[in-house]
Amino acid sequence: MLLILGGISSIEDLEDETVVLAANFALSTLDAYDDDDNKRVFSKIIKGRKQVVAGILYYLDISMFMSSCSESFTECTPGPEDRQFICSVKVISQPWMEEKMKLIDSHCAPADKDNRHMKKNRNLKKEVKNSRNEKKEEKKLARRFKKFLAEHKKLYSSRREMQRRFEIYRQNQNIIKELQENEQGTAVYGDTFFADLTQEEFQYHKGLNMSYKRQETLLKKAVIPKQSAPEEFDWRNKSAVTPVKNQNDGSCGSCWAFSVTGNLEGVYSIKHGELLSFSEQELLDCDKLDGACNGGLPENAYKAIEDLGGLETEDDYPYK
Repeated sequence: MLLILGGISSIEDLEDETVVLAANFALSTLDAYDDDDNKRVFSKIIKGRKQVVAGILYYLDISMFMSSCSESFTECTPGPEDRQFICSVKVISQPWMEEKMKLIDSHCAPADKDNRHMKKNRNLKKEVKNSRNEKKEEKKLARRFKKFLAEHKKLYSSRREMQRRFEIYRQNQNIIKELQENEQGTAVYGDTFFADLTQEEFQYHKGLNMSYKRQETLLKKAVIPKQSAPEEFDWRNKSAVTPVKNQNDGSCGSCWAFSVTGNLEGVYSIKHGELLSFSEQELLDCDKLDGACNGGLPENAYKAIEDLGGLETEDDYPYK
């Protein structure tokens, strides 16, 4: 069955080994976090769906029994007095990660009306479990924030400011998590130098000056060949793309210079068979048609490069 990235599809084979593995993982995780000594015993999967995210996200409705066996028993079968429950769970499978499976959400309720009075107690236990999980996640987040501060050499004026930045960092982590789980491309999201900034603060690090006047364009219109395009084409495999560069903290509006050098590097490699990294700093210092850190336009920069007679390499004229 073809999986559409980001789409949710029904699971046709509910007895598939990987699906049953996800169901049993969910139940064993609930056992681990529950104060109840009794063991959950898997019965069957009633309904299942899956979604391609950063891994496979399973939505499963599981029939299970709350047995009278202790959790220490590896094998346990339900008895006539054991209560049956229906558990709706979300499990994400990421085989390449250290933690290959993770229980995202769960809700269990008695399968029959006679046992509905148990639901309140189960929800109370779930609240206790969620409280423990929240404390655990808070500690993990604090450790990540501490690592972020050290890696990016962040210093704040006071403890109050540090706490404020931590809360902003927390909000940004939620955005990162949402993008990583649901964005349908191949990007990988995570911390950068800007992870403790608000959206409004980050705007100040974008250096594009929209008021810049364009010079009379000298760029020719591209001729598009009339032929079918390949299914995929990656210039990185043709040695036409240099490694990702660092614009540092982004306080200099030099994105236009990086765009120009990236384009020239690819064209030069295709024509001459040699991949060189060209200098953005030379454009910032010597291009008189653009505004250096106050922004610029690529078409102006190409004209400036012609006037300069070319660009130095990154090694000879590094970015600072």
